[in-house]
Amino acid sequence: MAAYTTLAEVKVFGSITDGNKDAKITALIPLIQAAMDTYTGRFFDKQTITINTHPKRLRDTSRLSLPFYPIVTLTSVTEDTTVSTNGTDFEALLNEGILIKPAGFWLKKYLGIHVVAEWGFAAVPQDIKHAINEWTLVSARERTQTSTTDEGIEETATMVEMPDDVKQILDRRRPHHIQANEFTVTP
Repeated sequence: MAAYTTLAEVKVFGSITDGNKDAKITALIPLIQAAMDTYTGRFFDKQTITINTHPKRLRDTSRLSLPFYPIVTLTSVTEDTTVSTNGTDFEALLNEGILIKPAGFWLKKYLGIHVVAEWGFAAVPQDIKHAINEWTLVSARERTQTSTTDEGIEETATMVEMPDDVKQILDRRRPHHIQANEFTVTP
């Protein structure tokens, strides 16, 4: 998994010239990236992943909506043990992450459908870079609060909410198709 931003990019974004918060920013970047991926149910770098459908959950349908999009490179699609060919057996809508069988159905009787592809983006989209840079800066500027529990244990916490404009960006990036199928994902 590639980082969506770097310490240098966050500092330029926030016009930070000193190194006082470098360690904190560096530690926050992967945490915020993971939070963004979890919130959207997507990732924004390029990753090769295998997706396997569960036949008992798959409905008879001509459209197979995959959990990730866009598809950068479609490596293979296999139904049961039969290799399917894009353009002959199905049509791939790469930007939407949808496979369509124009002359039939993805049938639930199959043992499963296996899709191997590169998913995501060749370069992290600019709105995502903006979102991670802003959220990282807001988080880095927060002060931690230390308290002592009734048992005498010292606890330190930083409570940072997702900034509203970051939430708006990420809401626009959430999957637009409802996922009726269940999948197993293998990196």
